Order: sequence, then structure tokens, then C-alpha cells
Amino acid sequence: MKKLLKKLLIFVCPIIVLAYPADWFISKGLRKSYENVGNFEICNDLYSGDINTDILVLGSSRALYHVDPDILEQETNMSAYVLAFDGSRFNIQYELLQEYLRYNDKPKTIVLSLDNLSIRSPSEVDKKSFLPFMLFNSEMQQSIGKWLNYSKCDYYIPMLRYIGDFSALKFSIRHYLIPQKERYRRKGYVPVYYHWYTLSHGKVPYDKSVNDKRDIWEDDYENHLLYKDLFTQFIEECKAAGIELVLVYSPEYKDRDHVVATVVQANQYYEKVSREYDVPFFNYADDPMASDTAYFYNVLHLNVEGSRKFSRELGIELQQLKLN
Repeated sequence: MKKLLKKLLIFVCPIIVLAYPADWFISKGLRKSYENVGNFEICNDLYSGDINTDILVLGSSRALYHVDPDILEQETNMSAYVLAFDGSRFNIQYELLQEYLRYNDKPKTIVLSLDNLSIRSPSEVDKKSFLPFMLFNSEMQQSIGKWLNYSKCDYYIPMLRYIGDFSALKFSIRHYLIPQKERYRRKGYVPVYYHWYTLSHGKVPYDKSVNDKRDIWEDDYENHLLYKDLFTQFIEECKAAGIELVLVYSPEYKDRDHVVATVVQANQYYEKVSREYDVPFFNYADDPMASDTAYFYNVLHLNVEGSRKFSRELGIELQQLKLN
């Protein structure tokens, strides 16, 4: 038995010893990687405590593509940063805020970018972006880790979480071989230079059924909201912490004669919450630019021209609130 244990230790010890430097090497490459729509960059800023902004913008892709922090800074004379993941819903956005508050100074203002799915539908969780920051991070395990579906062992055994994740290994190695000179995102923001349904592979037709699929009126709408309680809890926590909260529904394209039911219901709910909790709500769903394809690259997202125009209008609104 002793011989067996000795042989086992002789076999396992080198693996353990090598696992730590291998984990460090891969994680360091991912932290500096521009892959994954720049999410690694954002997490690196977050966990390094390098954000420390006056205005923190939370949301999904409609925050990271719509809100230009430089324009907000010009209009408000306050620093701004967009902390947003593509496809995220409010549960993930809330946990990202908790992670932010652990490593960065409290923001003066939070701008929460909402859409009709923010508190209604489950998140498409981007697990990969958190990989290089997980090891021995018990706080992450207790917060956003609830949604990442990793085991407890993944947080404490080096290299375990990377086993089988070949894309993470590829991203890390690519950083070492071909370092990116410029960041993918600018203060969390990504400008999109495509025009209406013109993507990198060329022109594609606009499919009107995109809006038709969302045009379903739901009875008893509020009972369908998955994160309703968390949303109101977040509002109360902002008030208790002295953080100015602003709710925003940025423009999304709509045909002039077509009103999407889920958008109407969502904004009716946000307006109700705005009144109940005395929180500003800027609703751009009916803004004139919402009917002009010149400002969009698809139904849900502004292009760079649209984001600049929207960010300027939002910045003026924020300045008029006389934020602290």
C-alpha cells in the first residue's frame, strides 16, 4: 500500500507542480486578449480595479454598441465606462455590478440600459470571459459564479477549468504569438461602422419577421418577469448607497406603421417603476431616429452614427439632471 501511494505521489506531484505555471501562463494570455468581443479586456479592467468611473453604464449589447463614453464625458464633465456583455440579462448585469463594487470605487451614477428582454428572459451567460479570474476567487464563486455552472473544484484546482476548452487555449496562445496593439473596446464601448443590414460579408435583406416574432401581447405581463424582484432590489440598493440611478431604453428600429407589443409592454412597466421609485427613465423607443435606418445596422442595434447621436442626446439629458 505504501509503495502504491509513493508511486501515486511520484506521478501526481509533477502534474500539480506544472499545473500552476500552466494556469498562470494561459490566464495571463487571456487577460490581455482582445478576443471574445473584448470581454476579456473588460473583465481585466474590472478585476484590476482600473475602472473607477463616475458614470457606470450597465446593460447588454445595446449598451456596449449604443453608448459612447467619450461623448457622455464631453456632455457631463464626468468620467464614463460601459460595463456590458452581449446577450446578458439583468441577473448577470447585477452580478457584474457587485464584482465592480468589490474592486473599484463606487460610481456616482449608474445608467442602466434596458430592453424588452432585460428582466424577462434568461441570460446567455458568457462563461469564458471569467476563466482567467476564477482561480482561488471565492467571492466570484458566490456571486456571478451562481450563473456560470462551474464546480467548486474549478475555482481551486489549477487548469481544471481549462480542460476541454480549446478555444480559451487558442485565444491565449494567439495573444502571445500575435499581440494586439490596440484594444477591441474603448472604455467598454464598441463602435459599429456597418450600415443597415450590411455586415462584413456584404448586404443582406431586412427580414420584417424579426419584429413580427416579438409582436406578441402577453396577458399578466409582470408575472412573466424573471428578475422583477432583483430589479426592484437593485433600485433600492442604489438609493441606499447614494448612487444616482438612471434607466434608459435606447432606440431600436421600428417600421413607422408597426408597433412591437413586447416593447410597448416593457416600457409601460419601466415607466411604472420609474414613478413608484422616483427614478428617471429616458425612453427613446419613440425617438424620431428609431424610424430611420441610417442610424442602425440591424433592428436592435445602432451603428456608429446612431450611437453618436444617441449618446449626445443622453449626455445632455444626464447633464440636465445636474448629477453630483
